[in-house]
Formats: sequence, structure tokens, C-alpha cells
Amino acid sequence: MTTRTGALAVVIGRAGSKGLPGKNALVIAGRPMVVHTLEAALDARSVGRVIVSTDDESVAAAARAIQVPVVRRPDELATDDAPVDAAVRHAVESIQATEEIVVILYANVPVRPPGLIDRAVGRLLETGADSVQSYAGVGKHHPEWMVTLDEHARVRPHTERTIHRRQDLPKMLIPDGGVIAVTRRSLFAGSAADPHAFLGADRRGIEVPSGSVVDIDGPLDLVVAEALLTRPALEQVPSERDTTTKEFAAAYQSECRPGGPSNASDAPGGAADRIGRGAQRSECRPGGPYGALETNIDPDGRPYIIAELGVNHDGSPARAMELVEAARAAGADAVKVQWFEAARLLSRAARLAPYQQRPGGPATAGQLLRALELTPSQIGAVVERAHDLGLHAIVTLFSLEHIAEASALSWDAFKTASPDVINRPLIEALMALGTTLLVSTGAASLREIEAVTEWLGDHPHVLMHCVSAYPTPDDSAALAGRLALCRINPRALGYSDHTTAVDTGALAVAGGACVLEKHLTYDRGAAGPDHAVSLDPEGFREYVRLAHRAARMRGAARKEILDIEREVRAVARQSLTAARDLPAGHVLDRGDLTIKRPGTGIPPARLEVTLGRRLAEPIDADLPLTEEHLA
Repeated sequence: MTTRTGALAVVIGRAGSKGLPGKNALVIAGRPMVVHTLEAALDARSVGRVIVSTDDESVAAAARAIQVPVVRRPDELATDDAPVDAAVRHAVESIQATEEIVVILYANVPVRPPGLIDRAVGRLLETGADSVQSYAGVGKHHPEWMVTLDEHARVRPHTERTIHRRQDLPKMLIPDGGVIAVTRRSLFAGSAADPHAFLGADRRGIEVPSGSVVDIDGPLDLVVAEALLTRPALEQVPSERDTTTKEFAAAYQSECRPGGPSNASDAPGGAADRIGRGAQRSECRPGGPYGALETNIDPDGRPYIIAELGVNHDGSPARAMELVEAARAAGADAVKVQWFEAARLLSRAARLAPYQQRPGGPATAGQLLRALELTPSQIGAVVERAHDLGLHAIVTLFSLEHIAEASALSWDAFKTASPDVINRPLIEALMALGTTLLVSTGAASLREIEAVTEWLGDHPHVLMHCVSAYPTPDDSAALAGRLALCRINPRALGYSDHTTAVDTGALAVAGGACVLEKHLTYDRGAAGPDHAVSLDPEGFREYVRLAHRAARMRGAARKEILDIEREVRAVARQSLTAARDLPAGHVLDRGDLTIKRPGTGIPPARLEVTLGRRLAEPIDADLPLTEEHLA
């Protein structure tokens, strides 16, 4: 058996669903659910063309947006009990398809392993079978362990239970909905009396890792699919058997990993090549939750901006209050203070960093920090004032001994400074408070970041990329370094900015950061260790404005047709156009059609599937050809 032009993929997705009405058009990972299946079909090298069969106009619109032809599914074939094969046969007959292999794909399966369709078609060709479909292991939901409950809730084993350890269960598989490849001959031999007759007599299967195909039936399936499509840390997801763990992880490597295309559709010959869809997933999506900051961290919205007061109050409570006021006026979302005590933080071996040294300044690190301390009550007043002004209050803690006293205040989040990325006791003690934790990573190696990510686990946190240099020159800002953190921790969403420029935050936001931290001072020329790397109130206000503008310009991490593009799309695109007057009943050939503006007719991409079709009504020369013209 051979195929001249490749298989025909029929994507089926009806509007009705008892569990999730309209589920095939629900947005998941930034795109309508059906689009994920369409992309898989378009990526498959064994597929020559793709069509959609649906009665759902939202599904049809999503398909047309990426130039996939749509067959209107009749109402009688869109009921709960309508057989799948009948809808597929209708679609095949509607377009007068002649392909010898038909690939049946469900629109409500947004997650399937790359290459699955090609594997199924390849096995069908190799074996000469009637059909091939994908199967996954049943795992611990094994028939050997199934029971029923009688009217008195007594347990009745489905079979006599003789196996009590999971690893001893015989391997059993179940169809997972990932793909069905069937010969045309078998498809059209279907019988109403046997819903599976269309699979033929010789039925073959291909096994896929358990969980690598997600069939959306309920809300929990949506959560699983969203996580698989957007989160990178899937090597840690346990699979049914150890032997499939690596296969499962390889099937869903995150696009955060450098060194290759973000997914199969970016490779030469993939869907991006073939139809120019350009839809990409975000390079790093949030893992959540973020505790008290949950509603404020939005990768598709405005950045969450923290005004770091640090020690720029110079040890003056009044100055600290002025900086809180300035932060509010400049548009910050939060203020951050530092809680330290020189005697607890510094040993006798501690010394000044180069940027802390200045002529006539403190001679030792102890002298420097003692002059910059605030008392707990003074810090408490800062927290209260911040909340009065509608700002969040965040604190960086350096010493275990201060945690109990600090926790008595109503902090919205805690933070660890970059030097403490290796301070596991401090990090775990702060985690025990149950509040969001921001973790800075300046001067840390990837190995150290991997370690802290493991400690943090599922605790609400944000990883802050930064460079521990004061100030940080432009050529060392390393804004793209956040992407390296992304492949380790999907919550690597922040940038702690130690440059002196007002636009660095905007550049970080354009690159995907949605949390910014920037020092605020009353005077950049004031004496003190951090004033020179800070922004004054006017500079901070501009910093916030530019960061918000960058977020608006960045938009959401998806590619879609914008409303402001639709008029240009209609006017400037080209359509199949009648080259001469054509009568009703005429069968179209290549000489009948040309390609001209506007784009209100059938797209040029559908030229080949349009040739050979019969006109239902006449069309005048030099007018766009539409579906209404075709029989």
C-alpha cells in the first residue's frame, strides 16, 4: 500500500460536551484547544493535508485563522451518540478526498508526544494493517484491582485478586485518544451495528508513555494539560514505570532549554515553516502560587515593581518614611526594607566590599552597618505607613535570630539577598512562615540555583535574576541570563536591577520579567553605599513608566490576529480570483483561477484543494472566489 500525497488528517470536534461545553475552543496555553491538535497534524510529515469537521463556529474560526479548511458537521452527526467514524466519513466525502490513509484526531487532545502521528502512519504502511491507534498503560487503575459496590456498599472484586504489588501486575493498555490511523477501505466498511467496525480486522497499536497524551474530559484535565504545555520542570514528573520516565520527559522538554527550537513546529518543515502561523509559547511561564502576591504577578500584564529602600534612609526613621511616600508617588507596588543588626550579621573577619569604601567613610563593615540600622519599632512604622498608602511591604532578613521578631509584623513577602542563596537554614526558616519568598541569585552558579530550587519546592516564591555589582555596567546587565534560570525554575520571573539606567527595567520586562526590584533614594549624590546605584524619585517615576510601557508593548505571550490588524488583513491579503467568467456547474482547473487582492475570498493556500471542485453558482471574472460559490 502506498500513498502519493500523504495522509488526510481529519480533526473532529463538536460543540456539545456534557463535561465541558464548548471545550474544543477553550483557550489553553494561550491558544484555542483545537489549535494544538491542528499544529500536531500540520507538523506531521506523513500528513498531506488537514481538515476540521465541526458544528462549533468557534472551533471553525480557530481553524480558518491558520488556514485549515472546515467541513460543517451535520447536526445528526454531532449528537452524544453519533459514531465518530460517520462524522469522519462525511468529512472525507464532503471534500471528495482520495487519500488512502485517514488520520483521525480528536480536537480535545491538546497534548500528545511529538511524532506520534508519523509513528501511527508509518506502522500502518509497514504492516499493511487496517488501523493503528495509540495506547497507554492503565497503571494502578488495573482491572485486577477493580471492584464494585453492591446495594449495601459491600466490596465485590471484579476479578479474583491474586496480585497485591503494583510491579507484579500484568501489563495492560487502554486507547488514549492520541491518534487513529485507518485505511480508507476500512473506514468506509464501517457498520452502524458495530461502532468499531471501521478499525477493520487487522488492528495494530503503538504504546506511548502513560500520561503523555491528555484527553480533556473535565476541569482537572485542563490543569494537567496547561502545566504540560507551559511548565519546563517535567523531568521531575513521575511516570508509570521507571523505564518510561526519560521518554516522558524528552517528549515534553520545555522551550526554556537553550540550544534548539522551542518545539517541533519551529524546526524546518514544521508547521511554522509550512503555514507561517508564528504562534509561540512563552519562554518561561509562572509556576505559582505566589501567596500574598498571587494577584499582583501577571506575566501578561503590568510588572510588579518593588522600590528597594535598603539602607538609603541612612539610619533615619524620618528619611525612611519620606522614601515610602516617594515610592507611592512614583508608582511602585511595594517597598522593601532590610532587617539586620551588624553585631549578628558580621564576624570579626568581615570587611567592606569595594563599592562600600570611600575616602572619609567608615573604616570597617561594622561601623558602616551600625550607622544604618533601624530598630524593630521603626521598621514596624514603615510597614504600617506602606499599608496605609496601599503599598505592599517586603523585608530582607539576614539572620535566623531576627525571624521570630520580624514575623510579628504584617509582611506581604519575605526576601533573601543574593549572598544568602546558599543559606539553606535561613531559607527554610523563612519558608516555615508560609509567606511568599523572593530569592535573589546574584553571583550564584547554576548548580547553586538548582539547589535552592530544590529546597523551595512548591513553596510560593519568585526567583530574582540579578548581577551583584554596584553599579552594574550595561555590558554586564546579563538580562538574558533569566532564561538560563527558567530552565531550572519556571518561577524565575524577576530582575533585581543594579544598573544606573532608567530603561533597564523596561528591557527586562520586554524580555519576560514581570517582577522588578530597584533601589530608590532621595539623592543619588548622597553619602552611603547604595545611593549611587539608586534612582531618585523623578528617575524612579520614569523607570515605572517605561516598565509599564514595555509590558503594554510586549503583550501576552501568544501570536494571534489582533483587532487592529483585521482591516489590513482583509484588504492586503490575496484570494483565489476568477480569471474569467465561469458558469455554474463548471469544474475548476488551474487556468480558471488567479490570485489577487483583497483577502475576502478563499486563501491561496487552499488552491490545490479547490481545484477540481464544482461551482454551485456562476462567478464573474476578476472577483474573489468564496466558499459560497462552490458546490
